Amino acid sequence: MNNDPTNDPDDQNLARWIRAAAPIGKPSAARREAAFKAVHDEWQAALQAGDQPDDRTADRPQTRLAPPSNRRGWSIAIAASLVLAISVLSPLMFTKPVVAQVADVRGSGGFIKSSGIQAWWGARRPLTQGEELREGESIETDTATFVRVSVSTDVSVRVAGNTQLQLSTPNQFDLTNGDLYIESALGLDQEEAPLTIRTALGDVAHLGTRYLVSQQEDHLQVFVREGLVKLDTRAGERHLAAEGQGLQLRDINSTPTLSTIDAFDPAFAWLAEIPAPLNKGPLSLDVFFEWYEIETGKPLSLQGDGSFAAPEQVMLRGNVQGLSPDKALDVVALSSDLVVERQKNSTLVYPTSQR
Repeated sequence: MNNDPTNDPDDQNLARWIRAAAPIGKPSAARREAAFKAVHDEWQAALQAGDQPDDRTADRPQTRLAPPSNRRGWSIAIAASLVLAISVLSPLMFTKPVVAQVADVRGSGGFIKSSGIQAWWGARRPLTQGEELREGESIETDTATFVRVSVSTDVSVRVAGNTQLQLSTPNQFDLTNGDLYIESALGLDQEEAPLTIRTALGDVAHLGTRYLVSQQEDHLQVFVREGLVKLDTRAGERHLAAEGQGLQLRDINSTPTLSTIDAFDPAFAWLAEIPAPLNKGPLSLDVFFEWYEIETGKPLSLQGDGSFAAPEQVMLRGNVQGLSPDKALDVVALSSDLVVERQKNSTLVYPTSQR
């Protein structure tokens, strides 16, 4: 007879079960303590069950079995309890995939809310630049907080103040309330961009474009600055909007109305609070002008007799990163000896000597 406990078949089976059920990662001390307590309670229950007499043989002499002789029963109980405890703890140890990253934040009144089991504790953290956003997490902003989220190298999303947005999957964001501005570098000749904005009234998707989605209570608006956008309503209808067009849906039972909109429509005004970054490194005047036009939706033209240097030959000095487009233009004008004239539909720039 082999008395070496390390060679006991039950112990070997128990060890295999435990190894097979072992989670990846290390749980916290509190979670380990909870799991060990559950195992201990199960073990005690198994021992007590072995000590209880059978009612059918209560009148017969009883022989109490020593715990070691009941090893198989409580070994299985321990293994089952460990597997149960690990299966409960494992979801807490695994994290969901990253679907986006916070690229910029203006204001301090926003936060990220966790999803799944972590949400039981009301887990949430401040919105900070560089923060990774995981599948299922939510973003909430107050009136004075604006956020720019990088989804990929080709797609970014700007989040207005007073907005609630959930990053449900890598391909779908759920907009509960507020405004989003989506920018995609994918062209119209490519496949549909892998991002859908889901709202209570319908799903909005696009081909290479810049567009705004606004969900306010039961009112949905989609304004397209560039490209093509489709709206699939909850009624099963599909509607398209191209550059310079907008779709408005008043409630779930109505049909969207199509209208024309300006690229500088007031609906886009909040974008100045969270502008896209300028290219890093040396910056020429023509590149700055292009950025200004994209951000404001207003064409910018250089006026005069043409006797001055071409914009692509003028290199800018100083730093205007983070400034609103109009403030940045004022700084550039001062440093480049230019005068700015803002009109309703465009912006004119003159050399000071020719104004």
